[in-house]
Amino acid sequence: MYTCKIAHLIAKACIIIAKKITFAINKIVMISAEVILDKRVKSKKGYPVKIRVYCSKNKIHRSAGSIGIYQNGPELSLSNEIKRRQLDLIEEVNYCNDNLLSLNESINVIKNGIPIDDIDTEIQLLEKRLEILRQKKGKEKGIGIIEFGYKFIEEKILNNESVGLYHSVLSIFKKFLAPNEDLNLNKLTREVLLEFITYNKKNKVSDASISTYLSKLKAIYKESQLRSSLGVKQDNPFIKLKESFSTKVEYDITAEDLKKLITLDFNLIQDRYRSKYIINIHILLFQFAIGGHDLIDVANLKWKNIKKGRIEFKRFKLRYKPQGGILISNKLSDFALSVIERYGDKESERIFSFIPCPETNEAKYKIYLNVLNRAYLPKISKIAGLSETLKTKATRYIFRTIAGNLMIDSYIIMLLQGHTPQGMTFGYMGHLNYEVQDREHRKVLDTVFS
Repeated sequence: MYTCKIAHLIAKACIIIAKKITFAINKIVMISAEVILDKRVKSKKGYPVKIRVYCSKNKIHRSAGSIGIYQNGPELSLSNEIKRRQLDLIEEVNYCNDNLLSLNESINVIKNGIPIDDIDTEIQLLEKRLEILRQKKGKEKGIGIIEFGYKFIEEKILNNESVGLYHSVLSIFKKFLAPNEDLNLNKLTREVLLEFITYNKKNKVSDASISTYLSKLKAIYKESQLRSSLGVKQDNPFIKLKESFSTKVEYDITAEDLKKLITLDFNLIQDRYRSKYIINIHILLFQFAIGGHDLIDVANLKWKNIKKGRIEFKRFKLRYKPQGGILISNKLSDFALSVIERYGDKESERIFSFIPCPETNEAKYKIYLNVLNRAYLPKISKIAGLSETLKTKATRYIFRTIAGNLMIDSYIIMLLQGHTPQGMTFGYMGHLNYEVQDREHRKVLDTVFS
């Protein structure tokens, strides 16, 4: 057992010796100490002679206690005994700095002396220095944002979290970096991110998409900073980046445009996929009718979400938030009920089973969404003579805009759309009567369906 410990010590020592010169050059002196005369309190013996330790890292002084000597003079008198203690103190401070001891560990050495022939202590010190060298090497080598990003994605997959947007942003960022293909996380600066924004603008990427890219990059970067072994600098190059471009999404679609969809003569759609165009029109109007909700939430609706003429669910977007966000409970209008009756699949757990499930088949859902926004909705917009091309996201904006123009209370709009009310005012507010909420909801729908 004792022989094994010695062998282990020799092995560790060899590693340290191999790098000792480089380590010594870059060593940071953290501890200094001095013998002082403490004139704050005088006893019958005189003023105590103490040792005061200073830590440059924490920028604090600490006492290592009295050395058992007292003097009456106004200044410290360097007796032979004190001179010997000063010489010992120099060795003790060098030992503490050589072994990168903390302030508390250093005070312990100064009080009790340098450990002699203590193999266990020596092994601990060597292992500590080796770990610091490894961290130093990690900081010098670093890791790329693309490399770490894909490790981050793997972890999210194991936690059953959505990773589609992370894949997208890493793909875009890799193209931006080409031919370098990766960038050390410690070299991710505000300047690099501003260039990334410019790169996307030149490629006609929308401000909303750029905002999403930055959000996902920030999440990756912040996570890397939590991994101390990576040695990533503790800064925030993302501060106020979004202020350099507009992130507000605006749609010129109006209540009159939605009315055109309701009264549209479907015979005008001369296409072999005519039935699919009609379904998509009705689903888009259904999104608006239930409060202006995203298609992904409509796709996830299950029959169990219908309770006593209401649709109750939590937004898919907030599934990883505490409690998954607030519970939405909106009354189903006659139009919404007719869409459910017409297109709902009673044999399936989900109501609209023809829409790919975002949870179990994310890739297929994205293809469906892409075809909808790039093919079906643009053609519908053109045939109906709308003021702007429809997007699946537009219903949320339209519902909020109409509700605002009707001077409907913001708290009610937040409940209808699944936003969590925050602030002291809302903290004092009790549960809102559904009759009030449903009445205001009906006002919004009447502008389109009346």
